[in-house]
Amino acid sequence: MTDLRDIDFLKILFARLHWPTPLVRLRAAQEIAGLIEAENTRKPTVKMFMDRIGATELESEAAALLQIIAHWELYPYFDQIEIGTTIQAHSILTFSILNVWPGGVTAGLNISGCHSGLAPAGYEPSSTFLHHSQSATAPVFSSELKKLEMESGFPVYSQWAYEWEQLQSRCKFVFCASITYFLAPDWQSRQAWPDVRQQEIYLSAYLRTLACAVDEWHMPLDRADFVCSFFNRTNRPLVAIEPSHTPNLFQELEDLAASKTCAELAGCFDVTFFPAEDKFLLSDFTAPIQLNKGDRLLNVCARSFLGRITNIAADESEIQEHLDHAWALTVRDPSWEEALLDTEELKRYVVTSSLGELLPICLSANPIHRGRWFHDYFVTEFKFPASYIFLDQQLSIHRDGKGLQIQVNGETAARWLTWNRGWQQAHIKGGSPCIGSATHVRESNISNLMETNDLELVHIITVEEWSREHSYGDYRYSKVYRILPHPINNGS
Repeated sequence: MTDLRDIDFLKILFARLHWPTPLVRLRAAQEIAGLIEAENTRKPTVKMFMDRIGATELESEAAALLQIIAHWELYPYFDQIEIGTTIQAHSILTFSILNVWPGGVTAGLNISGCHSGLAPAGYEPSSTFLHHSQSATAPVFSSELKKLEMESGFPVYSQWAYEWEQLQSRCKFVFCASITYFLAPDWQSRQAWPDVRQQEIYLSAYLRTLACAVDEWHMPLDRADFVCSFFNRTNRPLVAIEPSHTPNLFQELEDLAASKTCAELAGCFDVTFFPAEDKFLLSDFTAPIQLNKGDRLLNVCARSFLGRITNIAADESEIQEHLDHAWALTVRDPSWEEALLDTEELKRYVVTSSLGELLPICLSANPIHRGRWFHDYFVTEFKFPASYIFLDQQLSIHRDGKGLQIQVNGETAARWLTWNRGWQQAHIKGGSPCIGSATHVRESNISNLMETNDLELVHIITVEEWSREHSYGDYRYSKVYRILPHPINNGS
C-alpha cells in the first residue's frame, strides 16, 4: 500500500487547476491562494507556482495561474518582473494582468511572439476542429470569434483552427476521440470533453488568435482585452453562493410534470408562470426535473425576448436559432464585485427570422457545456439582464447566500438565484442533477425599453424529455417549443 506521505499533494492540487469541472478548478485555485497567504506553506507553494508557470507551453495554463494572483490579490508574494520573464507562453491576457500589477512597471508587449503567423491563403479548418470546437470549449469562444470575423472581414475563425493545428503539431499531443454523449440524439450539441489537454489546446489557440488579430490585423488592444475577459477560470466569489431549496413556483411545476407528457406540460404554460413579484418579472429560468428515480428526466427552460412576433407558427429550427443566439451572446464577465456592464447597440443582439425580430432580455455570463458533467454545479449558466435593459445606468453586482443581485443607484434592479435538491459542494458527484436557476428583472426597466423602442414581450418555452422504461435502457428524447406573448404588451 502506498504511504500517503510519499504523495506530493501540492502537485495534485496544481493539476486540478486544469480539471474539466469548473467547480474543481475554482476549489483548487482557492486552496492554492490560501497556501500562498499562509506563512508556513508559502515558500514551497510559491516555488511550485513559479515552476509550473515557467514550464507550461500552453497560453491557457499560464493565464489560469496568473489569474490566481490577480483574483486573490497575491501581488505582495511575487515579483512582477521575475514572473514576466519566467512565463514562456505569454498571451494578451498575461500581459494585461502584468500591466495592472500594483506598483509594478509596464510590461513590454511583444505580441509578435504570441502567435504562429497568418494562416496560409485559402486555409480551411479541418472537419475535426469544426466538429469539436464547441464541445472542448464553451460556446461563447467560437461565437465571439465568428462575431469578430463578421465585424472585421478577416478570417478570424479560420485562424483559430490554424493555431489549434500548429499547437497540436508543436506539442505532440495525441488527439483523444473518446467522447461522452448525453442522452439526446442531437449529440453534436450535447457532448462533454474528457480530454483535458485538448481543452487547453483549444483555449490556447483562442488566445493566440487574438494575439494574431492585434499584431497582423491591427485589432485595437482594448477590444482584444474585452474578448479575453471571457477567459475566466477562477471566479472566486461564486463559491460563496449556496443553492437554496426549490421555490414554490418550480415545485408546483415539478408536481405538474409527474402526470403530464412533454407536449402536455408545454401546453400548460401561461403567463401565470411569469409572475411579477414585488415589481420583478420572471424573465429567464432553467428547471431540470428528475422523476421515476432518473428514468424520466425533463429540462424546462424559458427565455424572454423583446421584439415583435410575425409568425407564431415558425419552423422549430428558426425558434432554436433565437435560443442559440441568446446562448452565445454574453455579458462582460467582471470580477463579480463592483462593475459597469458595457452598453452595446441593440442591433448587435437582434436575430431576425420568419418568427420575427427578437432581442434577448438576459444574456449569459460564464456559458458552459450543455452536458451534465459529473452533476456539476455549473450545469446552468449565470443569466444576467443585458446592459441595454438598464439604459446605460451605472450598475453594481452583489452576492448573497442564494445568488447574485444587480443594483442601480443602491436599489436592486435584477436578481439571479439558484436551487437544488440534495446537492453538496464538498462532493462533486453527489446530489442530483436537478439544479435550476431563475432571473428576475424589475418590470419598470423592461417596460421603459419596450416603450422607447416600440417592442413587445414574448417568452419562448422549451420542454425537453428523456425517458426510458427500464434502468440502463436507452433514453427516448423529445423536445417541444411554446411561444407565449405576455399581456404586458397590452398595458396590463
